[in-house]
Amino acid sequence: MKSILTSILFLSITLMVFPSDGNKNLSSAADMTIDVKGSVQDSFTGESLAGVLVRLENTGYTVYTDLNGNFEFKKVTPGVYKITVEYISYESFSKEYELNNEKTRLCINLENKN
Repeated sequence: MKSILTSILFLSITLMVFPSDGNKNLSSAADMTIDVKGSVQDSFTGESLAGVLVRLENTGYTVYTDLNGNFEFKKVTPGVYKITVEYISYESFSKEYELNNEKTRLCINLENKN
């Protein structure tokens, strides 16, 4: 009986000192997110466009560009996403992007309808 208790105690201490990290790698990969930044400009003049709607389709993420034409989606799970951009008197823009790098920066040019 004493040897069984000693074995259980030794096993418990071993598990506390040397925990398995097999699941750690799986959860950290699943929990990984990135921030996606970008800007929107007029394709002809190169002027930054403020107040442009930028949507990451099928995610519920929608943002508007700031006064300098910049936008940012925070905590996006890496993957392939369709980004749709809409602005008054400009052609709508949609394109699929592979978003998998923390340094992802998109530059989107919109064409004026006129």
